[in-house]
Amino acid sequence: MKKVLITGSNGFVGQNLISSLSNKFDLYGLDRHQTRNLPKSNYYIGDLGDLNLLKKVFEEIKPDVLIHLAAIVHKNNADTSEKNYNFINFECSKQLFDLCEKYRTHVIFSSTIEVYGETEERIINENSKCNPNSYYAKSKLKAEEYLKSLNLKYSILRFTPLYGKNFTLNIDKRVFLKKNKIAYYFKDGQYSFDFCSINNVCDFIVNLIDKYEKNDIYVLSDSNTMTVKEIIQMHKKNGNCKIIVKMPYYFCEYTILIIEKILTFMTKKDVFLSKRNFKKLFASKKYEDTKLKNVKFKWNIENTIYGEHYE
Repeated sequence: MKKVLITGSNGFVGQNLISSLSNKFDLYGLDRHQTRNLPKSNYYIGDLGDLNLLKKVFEEIKPDVLIHLAAIVHKNNADTSEKNYNFINFECSKQLFDLCEKYRTHVIFSSTIEVYGETEERIINENSKCNPNSYYAKSKLKAEEYLKSLNLKYSILRFTPLYGKNFTLNIDKRVFLKKNKIAYYFKDGQYSFDFCSINNVCDFIVNLIDKYEKNDIYVLSDSNTMTVKEIIQMHKKNGNCKIIVKMPYYFCEYTILIIEKILTFMTKKDVFLSKRNFKKLFASKKYEDTKLKNVKFKWNIENTIYGEHYE
């Protein structure tokens, strides 16, 4: 049975992977907090910056596969400086990857579609040009590039926004003013977003570990894309939407523009709440992987959130 080490094992993706992979592989976790669903002997509590700990973990486990999930994502850390993003998402990853090269460990690296940045392309795949414009995306791409320079097996997964049965934040913030009560849309509601069910991620990683073929980059997204109007109607059908509001587009755009100018003037830096990001809502870009055109992920928003439990 293959030994699989998961960093960030106590997070949303890590916990779902542990549940999905537990009967198929010998699992180990590394996290700053106690890892649930793993026996105490199979997890390590510590920081990715502790090189001595990392060396101990690899020497004791000698993992066949590393699933590297741990990272700073946007504002999930008190220190959101460029230096800290670079340290945790790149420098710490670099230490891990060096150990993987030494121990001949297959690396599955959790990256992001944000490495593409702003692009005029409507269909984006693994071959599209990367142009990251946030500290998070820049540090992730830098880690990708270092990983590709090493002599080891790797699989880079660029995720679209993730969701699960009990984690719907990435969807909710795009369609709800108040969850289960007030849904909103702009214009005709026919713009869409790409999301990825955590169930599809788990299925894909199991297959990737079992049938690894070559070093590659994958853009992971549900096979089915839903418009905002379709998502709202789905929630309404399942009793989780009481009021639907059509938002005044130009009023919101003008208000956001004013807020952006005030915040930029006060902070002297780029801000997330901006006219640029507001317009990105309606781009309806499609993320896909040319290698996976014939792969149909079976999980989508409706059967993940309202369907049977994942097994």
